Amino acid sequence: MKIRFIRHGDPDYGNDTLTEKGRKEAFHLTEEMEQQIAFVTETTISEFVASINALRDEKTMKRLTIKSITEELLAEGYLEQKFWNGYSRTFLTEKGEALGIRAEERESQNGNLYDVFLYGEKAQRYVVELLTINEQI
Repeated sequence: MKIRFIRHGDPDYGNDTLTEKGRKEAFHLTEEMEQQIAFVTETTISEFVASINALRDEKTMKRLTIKSITEELLAEGYLEQKFWNGYSRTFLTEKGEALGIRAEERESQNGNLYDVFLYGEKAQRYVVELLTINEQI
């Protein structure tokens, strides 16, 4: 069983949905936006989310967040969170690799190593599928 929380928008608790006002506030992927999404060979989730947000009407719709996508990918088992060296870190799973996500190790200016996840076209399409299935992400 999956439990989904509506995190943005004005809720109608009795009907387990959003009010008309809430639908205007919450991010939702319209058919027009979906048709305009440019899929690329590989991109970071932040770049991909930014490209989707650029398609929305910012006067009537909140932004899609990287956190909401990451939480969904964690819940679905494509990513996992672990404690490593005393910090909570996100790691790529085999399921995520099969989806077309790859981890690239990089080094910060301070010499700390970290992973950047790069999303191939298959993974980008899956994120869009999640957005069409679950309008409350």
